[in-house]
Amino acid sequence: MAKSKKQTPWFLNPIVLGGTTIEVVFNDGQAEFGTWTQWPRPTISLGNQHHSEVAGTLLHEILHGISDLYELGLSEAQVKVLEQTVIAALRQNPQLAQHLLHGK
Repeated sequence: MAKSKKQTPWFLNPIVLGGTTIEVVFNDGQAEFGTWTQWPRPTISLGNQHHSEVAGTLLHEILHGISDLYELGLSEAQVKVLEQTVIAALRQNPQLAQHLLHGK
């Protein structure tokens, strides 16, 4: 009997940001929901959290990555506001997400 391949959860796939590929890893022992590390390679590390929080955590850490990669110097508070307001805008305006993603 052939062994079935274990499928990688969607949120552990690498994220491409411009010309940078960001590795996404799971760290069960991590206290924070997520962390961004630029060195030695760009990595988002996800801690143990409910599956409904993963997308928001990824967006939050991507914003930290954007801030670091483009030397914006965003504070934790600024990143949190951007994360929450972008999610709210997309949830309240689902057609906007479609147009942003598909250009239609």
